[in-house]
Amino acid sequence: MALVGVLALLYLGTLLVTEGAGGLVGPSGRRLLSRLRGFPLGLAALLLGAASGSGTGLSLLGRGLLQVGVLPLYEAALLALGGTLGATVLVAVAGLGNRTLAFAALSLALALEVLKRGQGANRLLFGLGLLFLGLDLARGEALGAGAWLGRLPPLALFLAGLLLAFAVGSANLVALLALGLAGEGVGPEGTLALVLGGGVGCTGPVLLRSTPESLRLGLVLLFHRLALALPLLFAPNPGVFPAHAGFHALAFLAFPLAYPLWGRPADRL
Repeated sequence: MALVGVLALLYLGTLLVTEGAGGLVGPSGRRLLSRLRGFPLGLAALLLGAASGSGTGLSLLGRGLLQVGVLPLYEAALLALGGTLGATVLVAVAGLGNRTLAFAALSLALALEVLKRGQGANRLLFGLGLLFLGLDLARGEALGAGAWLGRLPPLALFLAGLLLAFAVGSANLVALLALGLAGEGVGPEGTLALVLGGGVGCTGPVLLRSTPESLRLGLVLLFHRLALALPLLFAPNPGVFPAHAGFHALAFLAFPLAYPLWGRPADRL
């Protein structure tokens, strides 16, 4: 039960951070994206992903623009990959937190809520407070799941991370869980497998409620990420955040070279 409670805290924290930051950068971000095409569009999505903490939101935006014919498949995929890479910053920020910072952020958020000020900022602070608290609990005795998770082979943890990210639509959530489990019974191979599985599974929201266009986009992203993740499963683990950010950076930077491999089959669908 402790594992489910920690996941709920991390999920709600991620959701609130995304909601708060997204409200602050949304209109200006959309104007920026409307002016760019090609690889610069992916770089702009990277910046917006870092500012909003939401790779899923930008992936769904890419799907919507593809469906209405504003973007071609290649650019919609770059938008999704760049946004997901930028959003990994959230894991780095959350990893700096502790219980003291958690309560400080929650207290400040409550004060803003009572004063009816800074609706975007208070959502952001509530989210950060819950992320800090969730990670603190995950690293402490409350989780109690590291021992049995540590006995699972890397492939099983990879599939667990993939399914969890597919269900909730967030690679960050799986990376945050891996960050909490690191050193708590789950070794470097296990946390790397979780992170890579989450990096592949975050394609899930693009594939849900599929139209032919979104199915093409989702399959291109899924196959591209899976082809990169599987060879890395048994590579040395540089640490949870470097592995998380590094995988999504590789997926983004390698996509222009790999697109002919995935684009042609997708065009035939």
